[in-house]
Amino acid sequence: MIRKFVSHLTYLNSHLMIVSSPFSTFNFALSSGNLLQIESSLFIVERWIDTMNFQPSTINHPMLIINFKNYQESTGSNAIALARVIDEAAANAPVDVLIAVPILDLEAIAKSVKHVKVIAQHVDGVGYGAHTGHILPEEVKKRGAVGTLINHSEHPVPRDQLGKLIDLAQVHFPQYTIVCTPSYESTVDLDNNFDPKKIAYEPPELIGGDISVCSAKPDIIRQVVGISHERQILVGAGIKTLEDIQVSLQLGAIGVLVASGVVKDQDPGAIVRQFLSAWK
Repeated sequence: MIRKFVSHLTYLNSHLMIVSSPFSTFNFALSSGNLLQIESSLFIVERWIDTMNFQPSTINHPMLIINFKNYQESTGSNAIALARVIDEAAANAPVDVLIAVPILDLEAIAKSVKHVKVIAQHVDGVGYGAHTGHILPEEVKKRGAVGTLINHSEHPVPRDQLGKLIDLAQVHFPQYTIVCTPSYESTVDLDNNFDPKKIAYEPPELIGGDISVCSAKPDIIRQVVGISHERQILVGAGIKTLEDIQVSLQLGAIGVLVASGVVKDQDPGAIVRQFLSAWK
């Protein structure tokens, strides 16, 4: 029931901007932290949703995501400088440009940019409480993030925790929760058993290499894109050229994830402008 609610709530918040008493009831219950009130309000909202008879949006939302990772070139003061260069390059971008930044630098970067959107590289599926060392979506959002990556191959989430994390993240970040997946089979599993709106297919053996996913696995990209019309698919791993991005889009992806191809380039602003020309 929760996943169905989150799916429809995402649609309402992102596209219809409806303010209704059932949602006000749910928001009040959520802020109270009372589980019985939350469960009761979810039931009320779902009954209301069923009477509306609408479907979640399948409108494509193209984007370029630049993952800073934790390279020396993209942490600390270097991260802020890099973010400003990318921000300037993205001033007239035809699509959304997202930068996934180190958590310790997120707030400072969010205050330093105007055109790009700042997202976290990871959050945990917990709220306030006794959760030592966890990254809370609420606190990340307060510090300027508008989204997050989830389940990146360099920070995988156990499958038994993934559903809760996806649901929680999509409540806080309905437009920019990107769930990473390493294979066609894991993407099918996500589609069948969870409810991610955006999936990033990134075969880990190609990440950081010189062979791009669109060169090595074009047929898999087509298959992943064809799994469900309700999912928006991005691709990543080894993408370093404009042609890589153009091919990925031709194969049906709505966007791409890049990392070292930008972060380690001698002129990251120029390469970002070149990448963005794929959508013009």
